Amino acid sequence: TMNDDIIEKIKKLLALSESSNPNEAAVAYAAATKLIAKHRVDTKDLADDPIIKIALPELTAKKITSWKSHLFNVIGKLHGCLVYIDRKNFDGMFVGTIVGQKSDVEIVRYFYASISNQIEAMKNLAMATVGKGQGKTFSNNFKMEAVNVVVQRLRETQVEIKESNEQAIILVDQRLIQARAAAPPTKVNALPAVRYDPYARSLGAEAGKQVQFSKGLEKSSSSPRLLTA
Repeated sequence: TMNDDIIEKIKKLLALSESSNPNEAAVAYAAATKLIAKHRVDTKDLADDPIIKIALPELTAKKITSWKSHLFNVIGKLHGCLVYIDRKNFDGMFVGTIVGQKSDVEIVRYFYASISNQIEAMKNLAMATVGKGQGKTFSNNFKMEAVNVVVQRLRETQVEIKESNEQAIILVDQRLIQARAAAPPTKVNALPAVRYDPYARSLGAEAGKQVQFSKGLEKSSSSPRLLTA
């Protein structure tokens, strides 16, 4: 059909908009946006991946874990996904959920596991040495501050990518809008307060600086993705 032909043409133009030639990329992107506006094409029709909604075992527990929730939420947004924690289910558990394109969801879960495992390993090392004998307060403060530093670094990476490839960030933002539209209205749950431990925070901040990232973009024809780990 004519509509299918237009969508295919827009996809090809979006692919060209990732060209290393800045003039070619700019011309292709301008042409794609004109077609989208002229034919009122819904950007979700340009996606090759279906929008999915799945429960996250990583965020399902009797208590909300602040550092895990914060980390998952930020990685999700940077990859066009919505992450939220729903009301307690019939088992008395809080249930974490992610909504987004299937490939985005897979990337978010992979990077969350990579980053959280690094933080857990450094926390364990700290508690076995300088934090020996410390308990949950030390552990929670260490991990929360490590995540705060990681989040800041991720956002700085996004700014760097936006400066060199703004189109990539626009597409990520569009996918996040689609994810929000596909998600049910949710109540924002307040994160539990953590008793402050300045020493654990300072160690956590240093750990956050050591978390390994690989900056850049994973490029596909119409869906560039931020690489964050």
